[in-house]
Amino acid sequence: MLLEFSAQSKIENVNFRKEKHGEDEVLAVDVKVSCELPVSMLHDFCIDQPEMTFSEFFYRDDGSLREFCLGKVDLTAEIFNHGVSFQTLSEMVEPIDLDDVKINKFSFVLLPYRKVSMTFRVQKSLDDMNNEAEEQTISKLAEMIKRGVKFTVQKPRQAELFDPETSATEDDATLNHDEVEMFAVAYAAAVQLFEKTKSTDESLYMTELGIDERMVDAIFDEMRETGIIETEGGE
Repeated sequence: MLLEFSAQSKIENVNFRKEKHGEDEVLAVDVKVSCELPVSMLHDFCIDQPEMTFSEFFYRDDGSLREFCLGKVDLTAEIFNHGVSFQTLSEMVEPIDLDDVKINKFSFVLLPYRKVSMTFRVQKSLDDMNNEAEEQTISKLAEMIKRGVKFTVQKPRQAELFDPETSATEDDATLNHDEVEMFAVAYAAAVQLFEKTKSTDESLYMTELGIDERMVDAIFDEMRETGIIETEGGE
């Protein structure tokens, strides 16, 4: 999975910490970023699902959200080896450019007019910087907290998507790796649809959520495990 976008954003928090590199401890930084993006951006996290799953199911024709819209949704993706840039609104100030970063802790909330409010964390080890560059980076990032910035994510030549909790194996016949992120979104919508209709008609969920039979089966299994759907009883 590759991400590439540029958006007006806000740095919500900056945390400096020590991390282990072999026997050594090096300085690293975590930057929490928030921004608004078009809802089509979610398609990058759900490779096997069409964009219409979001734009047509969750939105009316006028762009307003439907009654059963989602709350906050967390995504488990971790993106490696990307480059990022933080540019203040003043072009007189040099941007902060970081390469080989990890981006994770993605979450989003759907907004009206096919927008999405997304937050995520950028992690970077500073061990490849000299002392002067390290000090400048620390100082600039600290000054940007709670300020508007232009945030840019650049594709690497190669990047990895790692989902340690839900990585599929060749023998896994339930959901493939690319469908995992879609599951979190579809599951939340399915719970709301069930609470509204009390129906376990698979065709209803396939039609309303735009998902296939395997996804519906996986969602129903999870809903039964959590007690949302009773294991004994009809629709």
